[in-house]
Amino acid sequence: MKLENKADWRKFLRQYVDKIVANGMVTTLFTVIEHSLIAGDTVGVEGILTIKPIVRKGRVVKNKHTGEDITVPDKRTLACVVRKEMKEKLNKEE
Repeated sequence: MKLENKADWRKFLRQYVDKIVANGMVTTLFTVIEHSLIAGDTVGVEGILTIKPIVRKGRVVKNKHTGEDITVPDKRTLACVVRKEMKEKLNKEE
């Protein structure tokens, strides 16, 4: 089963709880994760992955067509690191 978006998560959870509870759980979970990352906090899913905000430093690049220098400012983005336990499970030989 793919769990790529909120609708997929809601559908999955409806197997275990009613529709209203599933919608509330998914909305709350995604909101908490979003607010935590925006605030600069690291979010971890026990034994699976860690998501943390990072800052890519600004730099000066050249425009390919004109040769003009362009300043690219600092940007915030996310880094996702798969935890050791999950890597071992994924690569476990059966």
